[in-house]
Amino acid sequence: ALYLYQSLNSVSKLAPKVNTKLWDVTAAAAILEAAGGRMTYPSGEAIFPLPAGSPAYGGAAVPFLATNGKLHEKCVNELVQIQSLPR
Repeated sequence: ALYLYQSLNSVSKLAPKVNTKLWDVTAAAAILEAAGGRMTYPSGEAIFPLPAGSPAYGGAAVPFLATNGKLHEKCVNELVQIQSLPR
């Protein structure tokens, strides 16, 4: 949740995390998005709503990228280039 708060308040321009559990970010993601921020998978795909049967419900990691919203597409594009993630 702290990473999401820092992203929204421009303390950090982005917050990529890869080993986060669903219950660590669900409430913070709702607050972040309500305040104009964005949270997606690092590839830019929407995380929520999770499909039924998603491994995240069983505790699988939910990698994400959180930004203040203004820089989101730029950050996604940079991560895609750096990590060669499918878009």
